[in-house]
Amino acid sequence: MKFPWLRNRRGVLWPEIPVGFKRNGRILPFNTTVLVDTGADSTVLDLLYAASFGLKVSELEKERYTVVGGAVFLYSTKPHELIEIQIGRSWLVLPTLKFTENQEPNLLGRDAIFPRLEMRMAAAEVEFLHATRKKRPSPKSRTRAVAPSRLPASVRD
Repeated sequence: MKFPWLRNRRGVLWPEIPVGFKRNGRILPFNTTVLVDTGADSTVLDLLYAASFGLKVSELEKERYTVVGGAVFLYSTKPHELIEIQIGRSWLVLPTLKFTENQEPNLLGRDAIFPRLEMRMAAAEVEFLHATRKKRPSPKSRTRAVAPSRLPASVRD
């Protein structure tokens, strides 16, 4: 899934991609963009989006976080909420979704990307590939190194 970088409000190209969301299996009637931010632990949206998820601020867990430039309050969905994010044609479960006031741009954090996707970023595009898990050989299929002196002469030469 390749995405060209988008221009922000100041006209600067950023690794921002379009996304959609589901809550408890229901596709939500809005789309937005998120900045691919490998420095962000979680995906963070502006608090105004909470209502689009059918959430009230009083239903969210409020926590104080230290970030670059000071401290902010983040409002998190409860662990039992099933929140999914659509990146390209793929839907990925978000371990958590956080909201904060005056969040611009929205952020796509590591928890959404790294466990399931490999990411390649270039000067004008970002690409996500489904991560492939390397299979470990079973104990029976592992090969042992054989000392060269024990190999047949036809193989050693």
